[in-house]
Formats: sequence, structure tokens, C-alpha cells
Amino acid sequence: MVSIMADFRAVSAAVPGAAPEPHETAPARWPLLPRLESTAIGARLADGTTRVRRSEPAGCILYGPYLHLPEGSYRLSFRCEAGSPRMGGQPVLGLEIIVLSRFQRGWQDFTAAELQTGGGSLIFEVPPGHSIESADAGRFEFRIFHFGNASLTITSVELERHSPRVEQAPEPRRWRMLGRLQKSWIGGRDRDGAVTVSRYAPPGCLLHGGWPYLRLPRGHYRLSVRARLNHPVTLRAGVTCPGLTDLGPWQANPPTPPPEFHPRTGRLTWSVELPAGESVWGWTWG
Repeated sequence: MVSIMADFRAVSAAVPGAAPEPHETAPARWPLLPRLESTAIGARLADGTTRVRRSEPAGCILYGPYLHLPEGSYRLSFRCEAGSPRMGGQPVLGLEIIVLSRFQRGWQDFTAAELQTGGGSLIFEVPPGHSIESADAGRFEFRIFHFGNASLTITSVELERHSPRVEQAPEPRRWRMLGRLQKSWIGGRDRDGAVTVSRYAPPGCLLHGGWPYLRLPRGHYRLSVRARLNHPVTLRAGVTCPGLTDLGPWQANPPTPPPEFHPRTGRLTWSVELPAGESVWGWTWG
């Protein structure tokens, strides 16, 4: 693997005047779409443009290019046109930043409405321990995900130095899961993805899965559920966290008893009585 400065020369060699001369500094922006690898999802055009039909399975569509980066702050941006979504309130595309093939440095998902400006971006930091200046320099990979909610046409992916460096705690990462969960035969979805269930429906699993599955870094997480109910119901929740051997501090708002935890499988399950009306519930562990 090579540094971003040398790598940029290879990327821009076909563009007259784009690559810096030896006495020049490297540019602050690097086009990456031609360097990203494509998966079996979608179709790749000669110029790198990637098109994905809404009906194609959810999953990663582009990944790479495994760059060594200097320490600092960066912005990864993309240009994308989204078609009409099945669920207007749910994300259609996800953007993930990985180092050393397993440590997540950034995540953000986007709805079709959020892409109406023509694309999106995500700011991330390259810490000293993973920078090219370190003896253990990490390789940075960028992944773009299709959620099976809308057609996508991706025409550009660019990386740029973000200056000045942001000296503040990053915002918590958020995964909007409702549209990614599979609905069972119980209940129905509306055009925004919300799930409605009659009080006369038989009890059973309502939502499950979450494909593409989450790759979560070590830390504390909050699972939040927003509900509007005509009558009280019992919610039974279950989450499997592979590799989780210690539940850690359990926090619930409103307060609920700790869940049953099975260290061998990393699965935790709990129940809560949801009252009539609108309420928001959150649980934190890890």
C-alpha cells in the first residue's frame, strides 16, 4: 500500500495537469470512484458510475481503496441520485469508514430526501496511531451500502482534507434500523416505513434481522423505540451481539429491569410494558 500523495499521482495520471510535480504539494482533494471495487450488486459503467436498481438485494456495493493517510481531519463526499423510495422516511444509502478492515471510524446513512441536494458527505479523523506517520499505519477503506429501498446512481466519490481539524467530540453515530428490519406476516407498513399492528393480531415476532448486519466497534450503545399505541402492549426485545462477553452497565429510560444475558451467544432479551399513547424508550449496554 502507498501513501495518499503517491496514490493520488496514480489516480490522476490520466488527467493532464492533475498530478502534482515533484516540487509541488499534493492537492487537497482526491477522486476515488475509479479506485473503488464493485460487488455483484449493481452495474458499473466505463467511467466508474454505479447504478443499482431498487429491486436488487441490500448490501455493500462499493468498497476500497485501502489508503494510508496522514494524521488529520478528512471529508468523504459522494454524488448520488436516488429514485423513488419504497419507504420515504427510511435510509436508502449508507456510508462507512473502516481502518485495518475491522475498526469503524465513521458511519452515516441517508434518506432519499437527504440526497436531494445531489449527494452527501461524512467527516472523519485519522488518529496518530493509524496515520502514515505511525509504525503501525492502518489502511483506510470506504464502503457504500444499498438498502433495497430506492434505485441509486453514484457518479462521484471524493476525499479531501478538512481544515481546520475539529477539536471536539464527534457526534454519536446513529443507525436508523426500522427500514432495514424485516417485517413478519403480522401487521403492515405505511409509505414511510412505520409498522402498524391491530390489537386483534396474534402475538409473535413483528420485526427481525437488520440486513446488512451491523459491524459495531467496542463501546456503549442505545437502542431506542418510538411507539404510538391505542392500548398497552408488552414488547419483547432481543439483540445478538457476537463477541460480547460482558453486559456492562445497563441503563434504561424509563427504568426497566436488566435483561437476560447469555455470554456464550452474546444475546440479551428483555420485556417491557408499553403504555397507551406515544412514548420513547431507550436502553444502553456494552
